[in-house]
Amino acid sequence: MPTLPFEQRRRETTAKLAALMLANAFIFQEQLSGLEEKVKPIRSLLVERDFVGKTAAHWNMIINEINYVPIFKVARDIILSLPSHSDTDSAVRHLAERALEIVSKKAALRHDLMGRIYHLLLLEAKYLGTYYTSVPAATLLLKLTLDIDRWPQVDWANPVSLNEFKIADLACGTGTLLMAASQALTDNFINLEQVEARQSIVTH
Repeated sequence: MPTLPFEQRRRETTAKLAALMLANAFIFQEQLSGLEEKVKPIRSLLVERDFVGKTAAHWNMIINEINYVPIFKVARDIILSLPSHSDTDSAVRHLAERALEIVSKKAALRHDLMGRIYHLLLLEAKYLGTYYTSVPAATLLLKLTLDIDRWPQVDWANPVSLNEFKIADLACGTGTLLMAASQALTDNFINLEQVEARQSIVTH
């Protein structure tokens, strides 16, 4: 299969990344609708005749009143830049419907699905200067970094202590490292809790 010209590959990759950002916003909207009364579930917008316009307006409300700017601002700008055409409406509706399917499969949300898709898209987009940390690499890195023996001052079995433990990823993209950090903290809590439970049994 012949390689497409660079400019065509660049355009196609850009379009795919834009679609990914829209899908990510839909997924986040659906998740957020269960926590915030102001946020409508996707199905309530799908019944609208001007689905694209209503979605853009709703995302604008989320940006201004709830302040999830990193997720929704770029997605809103993308959706407002789309041409007014029946094909546009069909394509955006399709993304929203697929987002609903993803949300219904909770396991998909736990395995950095968006990050994995982003990584595949970037295989043809080296010119963006963006690099993706794979899930296995992130898991290994955070397991080593947050090893219990490295942090003797932290009471890993105490939820209050864990709540006060702060982690930041200043170059956060899809959140792969933060998800791995969250899993490492959870594992430390479970492991310490199990150890203390066994010790209590032996003592008694």
